[in-house]
Formats: sequence, C-alpha cells, structure tokens
Amino acid sequence: MTTNVRTRTDTADPVRLPLDGSSSSPSFDGREIEWLHALFPEWTSYPFAASTLLGEVWVFVFVFALAFWFGDARRIAPLFGVVFGGLALVVVLKAAVALPRPPMAAMIPPETAHDSVRPWYRWAIRADGYGFPSGHVAGAVLAWGSLATALEAGTRRIRIGTAATLVLLVSLSRLVLGVHYLIDVIGGLALGLLVLLAWQVASRRLERPVRASLAAAVGCASVPAAVGVGGSEPLYALGAMSGILTAWLLVVDPDRSLDVTPVGVVTAVVGIVVFLSVGATVGSLLSGPVGSVTMTFAMGVTIVAWPTAVDSVLS
Repeated sequence: MTTNVRTRTDTADPVRLPLDGSSSSPSFDGREIEWLHALFPEWTSYPFAASTLLGEVWVFVFVFALAFWFGDARRIAPLFGVVFGGLALVVVLKAAVALPRPPMAAMIPPETAHDSVRPWYRWAIRADGYGFPSGHVAGAVLAWGSLATALEAGTRRIRIGTAATLVLLVSLSRLVLGVHYLIDVIGGLALGLLVLLAWQVASRRLERPVRASLAAAVGCASVPAAVGVGGSEPLYALGAMSGILTAWLLVVDPDRSLDVTPVGVVTAVVGIVVFLSVGATVGSLLSGPVGSVTMTFAMGVTIVAWPTAVDSVLS
C-alpha cells in the first residue's frame, strides 16, 4: 500500500532525504510521519497546530510573566534562564549538526486551510532552518518541566503529569504536522531533560541561583549571537536575558507581587499591554541586530520590574 505524502514547499532548506526506503537510517525515511498521517484524519491538523503552540517561546514568556507577577519571584525568575539558555543551546546544535527537516507537509497545507484560520495556521506550522533537535520539544520540556518543579499548586505528581502531557502533545504535533523527524523529537526531549536535570542539581548548590541562571543564559545566548547562527532568535534571547538580569540586580524587589484579586488581574492585563507596547515602540525605532537586542532587553526589564513598579506607584 502506498501512502500519499505531500511535499513541503515553504522551507528554505534545499537538502532532502529520500522517502523510498533507500535512507540508511529509519529515523530519516519519514515513515513515522506517513503512519501518523494515515492514523489521524485531516481535520486534526488544526488541533495539532494549536497544540504545537505549547512549545512556542512567546507562550512561555506570557506564562512565566504571570507566574512571576503572582507567584514567588525567587522561584520563577531562574526559569527564564533555564528556558532561554537551553534554547540557545538548541540553536547551536541545529547549526552544528545541520540535519534537514522532512520534505512532507501537514495534512492540510496552509494554502488550503480555511480562510478564517489561515494566517494563524500558516504561522503555527512554519518550519525554518534545520531540524535537529526540535526547539519546540526542548522548550516544552524546559518550560513546563521547570514550572512543575517550581510551582506549589496541587501535588507534585499532578504537576509533573500535567507537564508530561503538554510535552507529549507538542512532540506528537511536530510529527503530525510534518516539521520534524522522530529523531529530532527524541533529540529535543533528551536535550531538554539534560538541561533541566543539570539545573535541578546546580540550583541546590548555588547561593544565588537566580543570578547564576540568568547569567548562564546570557552566556549561552552570546555564543550563537556572536558567530551569527540562528538568525534573530539568539539576539532576542540575549536581549531578553540581559534585560531580566539587569532589572533583577538593580530594580526588582522580589518580595513584591500582584495579589490574586480583580485589581491584580487588571494590573496584570495592563502589564501585558505595557510589555507589548514597549516592544513595539522600541522595535519601530531601531532595526537590525541592535534593534533586536534592544527591543527584547526593554521587554525583559518590563516583565520583571512590573510588580515593583506598580507597588511603588500605588504605595
């Protein structure tokens, strides 16, 4: 039985691996993607595209911002460094290994998606650059895994189970959407778990884990930014981590947080608007690498300084 496989047309990577079984490794013949496409109906491309957003950096940023504002700043702040530092390592590995992405596309190509969701759908399933390891999967492990260990809501078993479920959804979505081989997903899982484990071990021995985590992330992001790999992503990470570290050292009072009240919720909504406005304003004034770093620097400062700034104004 022959499985029809759509060919991806929206990637800039010219390198392609065969799908006819001539590949020397089953990890690169795309059979797992063909099998999933045969297993799931076409319409599931939409919920899988939504699931893959659980591995998006911007989703992490908003979730971490809310956790930082309403929770224990000392427990949440280092997680920014864990995630962004780990994702900087992903960028370096992608450039070093240089494995291509699968040539097959999602079951519903963006061109044939429903008009009402096409722009969002196209953005959600985009696939640029090399494939190994999966940044979405590594990011999901780092973000949801670190939150599961840092938060105190519910039981530890429930938190870890929830994090594992989210990671599984992201991993499966990357395969169903045809943007990664199985080996890419496994690589993302392994890298994320290794970084997370290293942080768990190191944080117990560090006197100032927040500073150490953020400083390490700045160092990790500086490597791909300096050698010019990964496009603008490492520049964004470098700016954000530098801004968060600077604000933590000079501005932030970690004992100040927002209350879980209607006023606190409104304050958080205003904070998100301010955060986005700061980024849009700086981004419109500056361009190029300097603009990328400066924009996210300002946004990073805004995130961690917001509770302190609000408390100073209201007190």
